[in-house]
Amino acid sequence: MNWVGALLLVAGFVGLIPVFKLDAVGAKVISLSRRTVADLLSSQLSDDEKEAAMRQHSKALFLCFWWLLVGGALAVALPAAGVFGLELLGVASLRGAVATTLRWEFIASATAVGAVLWFVWRRR
Repeated sequence: MNWVGALLLVAGFVGLIPVFKLDAVGAKVISLSRRTVADLLSSQLSDDEKEAAMRQHSKALFLCFWWLLVGGALAVALPAAGVFGLELLGVASLRGAVATTLRWEFIASATAVGAVLWFVWRRR
């Protein structure tokens, strides 16, 4: 039954990524980083303007860091709490579920199922 716990861990984490908008925040980090470099290398901005832009970008990146940290922690902790609930019911153990997620059979199966689901979702 540890496979059930492992599936809950992985599916719960993947399912919570869009809920906490971790994918969108990750894309925002990339965009902000590109804008930061572009502003820094710009010959059209004065040093004072570059400094002001760097302050704005660093504040935005810092907020993104905290959002990713807290959201990522919740995306891990909530499914783990669910598996811990299963452990209290005697269905699966958290330690066994985590160990199962590290087995090559589970990784291969989860990757194959995830690829099929991604392909089906993209075609819709």
